[in-house]
Amino acid sequence: MADEDDLPEQLRIRREKRAAILSRGG
Repeated sequence: MADEDDLPEQLRIRREKRAAILSRGG
């Protein structure tokens, strides 16, 4: 049901994307 929870890579990508948006001031 939650592949993201089973895939640390996706979690890392999601966190990196969020960090980039926050760093930009989104």
